[in-house]
Amino acid sequence: MVPSLGDMLIRLVISLVLGSLIGMEREMHGRPAGLRTHALVCLGSTVFALSSFFVGPWKDSNDQSRIAAQIVSGVGFLGAGTIIQQGSSIRGLTTAASIWSAAAIGLAVAMGGAMLYVGIVGTVLILATLHVMDRIDKYFTVGRGERYLTVIVQDGYDPMCEVLRLIDAQHARVRSVDTQEGEDAHLTLHLRLRVSRDFDEVALASELAGNKNVISYSWE
Repeated sequence: MVPSLGDMLIRLVISLVLGSLIGMEREMHGRPAGLRTHALVCLGSTVFALSSFFVGPWKDSNDQSRIAAQIVSGVGFLGAGTIIQQGSSIRGLTTAASIWSAAAIGLAVAMGGAMLYVGIVGTVLILATLHVMDRIDKYFTVGRGERYLTVIVQDGYDPMCEVLRLIDAQHARVRSVDTQEGEDAHLTLHLRLRVSRDFDEVALASELAGNKNVISYSWE
């Protein structure tokens, strides 16, 4: 059933509001894709989905779901543009996922009926995932904050993996690793660590000092 003009306009406004709420959360965290991007993605998805009601309705073979399917796959390319690789660390995955989710909200709103409420509840859950769960993650994983460690090891994959294993054993999470090849077959690792309440810096230093593949290390 083709919605009336009034229904379509209301759905467009709701879509814009819901997309803006998701984008506002990303904007507050200083992410590359913020309020305008998410609002436009959500609104655009709704416009595309509403347009599907008018694509050849007189044809028995018409499949109105094709436009929605193209939105699902096509928005992935937009999200990929927010993913940034810095050394061996990757940033922007959460923002890419939020863009993809905003497109899904736009589709749900365009469908109307019960799906409109699904879109509203979905937006609340997305915001809870981005905001509330971020606080929960920090509560359980952060004790004294972040630490920066530089380790020079013998060049090779195994020595680097050994260092990462030692760090994990001391209740620390590696947030990013930047590698730099040096002279004499040495490899410098610049590590950003998120330490927990059980992190033992002395124990880690002892393990690094006693490892035959570790040439030197220093805290920053």
